[in-house]
Amino acid sequence: EHALPVTTPTAEVKSKRTTSETTSPPGVFPSDYPPRKPPSQGEAPSEHRNSVQLVAKWAARPLDLLQALNEHKPHVVHFSGHGSDKDELVFQADDGSTKLVSKEAIVTTMSTAADNIRVVMLNACFSQSQARAVTKHIDIAIGMNAAIGDEAARVFAAKFYSAVGFGRSVQQAFNQGRAALMLEGISGADTVEIFAKDGTDPNNIILVRPPT
Repeated sequence: EHALPVTTPTAEVKSKRTTSETTSPPGVFPSDYPPRKPPSQGEAPSEHRNSVQLVAKWAARPLDLLQALNEHKPHVVHFSGHGSDKDELVFQADDGSTKLVSKEAIVTTMSTAADNIRVVMLNACFSQSQARAVTKHIDIAIGMNAAIGDEAARVFAAKFYSAVGFGRSVQQAFNQGRAALMLEGISGADTVEIFAKDGTDPNNIILVRPPT
């Protein structure tokens, strides 16, 4: 399924609200290629995880994305699902069938909430082009330059958010996600890519800061 994460600030820690969109119509994908689930906070325990709020939207339709952006005002948007080699993301239609959403639609949608979104993770196959385009409006985006296995997608995302919860920068969290794949001997470390808006350094983007 496809999902978006959200993080919310608390009194003690500057954190980020993450919204997660997941979409997976029944019967669309082969049984050996099941829909992905977004990372849970339980999979990635970290020092300040209680200051991060995750809001998941399962079996998301395209307009559910706009609703989630307006309702939760996320700092991080995480799409966990499937992508096509034509720069499309797979959402669910009203009748439960597959609905392909273009790169232009995704980029335009993210631009409408650029005042609060800091990071977009497109944890889907062939999402490199969308991620790069999103950084015209958003500070940081992460995408995949090829197909990626379910285990690799899950492990990378879990360790990325764990590092974020420990107060690491987005670049450090990205590096740790890749390192986790290497440590586990899971292919995909070269598939994930990070992009930044012109003038933005991922090393300087820290989503969760402990109190000073």
